[in-house]
Amino acid sequence: MFVRQSAPYLGDRLQPVLEELERLPEGSSVCHGDLHPDNVLQSERSLKAIDWMDANTGDPLCDVARTSMMFLSPFVSMPPLSISPLIGKQLNDAYLTEYSRLTGATAAGIDRWRLPVAAARLRERIPGEQEWLLAYIDSQLEARK
Repeated sequence: MFVRQSAPYLGDRLQPVLEELERLPEGSSVCHGDLHPDNVLQSERSLKAIDWMDANTGDPLCDVARTSMMFLSPFVSMPPLSISPLIGKQLNDAYLTEYSRLTGATAAGIDRWRLPVAAARLRERIPGEQEWLLAYIDSQLEARK
């Protein structure tokens, strides 16, 4: 996870985020690291994930939380689509529902990964997203007190 690379943006939030990350399972599954609609090709018979540059091993729920946060971000566009927050929420809900149906994953299990995922996304410097992510991180840290 790239949380330490976000240290310049996290300030005094870094240590509490790292402590939360330490509580999460390590996992040994192959994870894509950047799964979103623009990194999936569809043929007549199948879907194929592409762009495995950020692939790693870990808990697959981290990957799911990252994709979910991308769908929910009001600042991420996924060419060729321009995704409004409403459409992003609908995509997110459908994605999480289907993923949970197929794997048995719970919303709580996925939600545990959102804080470190949000912190790690800061390093990507998506225009406009930093304030949204920091507000999310602050609300999550406050809720854990």
